[in-house]
Amino acid sequence: MMSSTAPPIETLARLRSAIGAVRGSASAVLPFGIEAVDTRLTGGGLVLGGLHETSSATPTLTAKLDE
Repeated sequence: MMSSTAPPIETLARLRSAIGAVRGSASAVLPFGIEAVDTRLTGGGLVLGGLHETSSATPTLTAKLDE
């Protein structure tokens, strides 16, 4: 369920377009090679030369398999 404070799709599309105009359309990307992830990222991957933040699902960076 989407939050009522989430921006509409049209707003996100305009913002992505504005960022793309500043960044340029020829930005190289690093795809994950996982279609379910890559298709949700603008340009099909993480923009090279960009700053990206990630976090793990667990503090040890591994899943607990014994539960």
